[in-house]
Amino acid sequence: MLRLKLPPQPAPAKSATASSSSTDDEDIILLKKAQFCSELVKYIDAESLLKNIQSDAISKDIKVNTEIFLELVTLLRDINDETDRRAIELNNLYEKATKEDGIIIEIFANLVTKASKFQGLSPVGELELTVNFLDPILSHIFHRPNSNRLFVWLNRKDDNTATCRPYATMMALPQKAENVTLGYVEVKPLDVQSDLELAFMDLVRLGVFARSLVKKSKSKSTCCTMYWLYYGFYLVSEHSYGITTMAELLTIDVPKYISEIGGLLQKVDDLKRLFLLYDQHMEPHYVNVTAPEDDAASTIETINPKRRKTRTPSFSLV
Repeated sequence: MLRLKLPPQPAPAKSATASSSSTDDEDIILLKKAQFCSELVKYIDAESLLKNIQSDAISKDIKVNTEIFLELVTLLRDINDETDRRAIELNNLYEKATKEDGIIIEIFANLVTKASKFQGLSPVGELELTVNFLDPILSHIFHRPNSNRLFVWLNRKDDNTATCRPYATMMALPQKAENVTLGYVEVKPLDVQSDLELAFMDLVRLGVFARSLVKKSKSKSTCCTMYWLYYGFYLVSEHSYGITTMAELLTIDVPKYISEIGGLLQKVDDLKRLFLLYDQHMEPHYVNVTAPEDDAASTIETINPKRRKTRTPSFSLV
């Protein structure tokens, strides 16, 4: 478990609209399996806290239909051969499945059509990573236009992120002139994977983005981050005394090429649980649309390390 300790933020200038109190200097506690903050474990059972959050959010009773699962195993065996035919057979299997199981089948059908037969020699950049590896999985879980929920790749700021730009957002459209953010995505390609500061800064960015959203909606926010071909899904919640937790719900190793697609079968139940969590429990509304925002300048300083020339990183491993 790591502790994302944000730097002290300067008090905003007094004005007619300024809030009488500020919570910018609150900590965000990152809960990850088998990673413990030596200071925090003196006061709480961090492992139990993580397990309780996971069990409340995701039910282990949710599973893909056994017959559908076995047919998936059969279709994805020796997937290197006749990929076009396998995609057609997966589409036929989709017609027999429930809505939730159909989402899982769509993920595999998309991967079969986009994954290559071998891993290339040149590094995979952010655009290729997004189109060929990330979107085939995330879009089927989070993009539900029939339910007025969209998964959008951004190249612009979000209403809750000051002037900063997350890679993607999950949002709801309760009415035509309103959109409600439900979560955020950050991406890192292979060529920066070894830079631990940049990787950890993505978690800081997600935490800051989501904490602002949680305060505004008074509910929970789903965040997803990815380092190369690895997904980490997090649930951000606000608790008593202004404490915000960022709990890792599950992790997934993404197939690098076609022969590895079958390895994703062990995660089909987790993917179904994540879809249902997002579909049923992420609130598509804001409780108070006039809730005070974090100071824009201090937020930029916190989550954009490239702007700093000589200062040390604004996070610490306690």
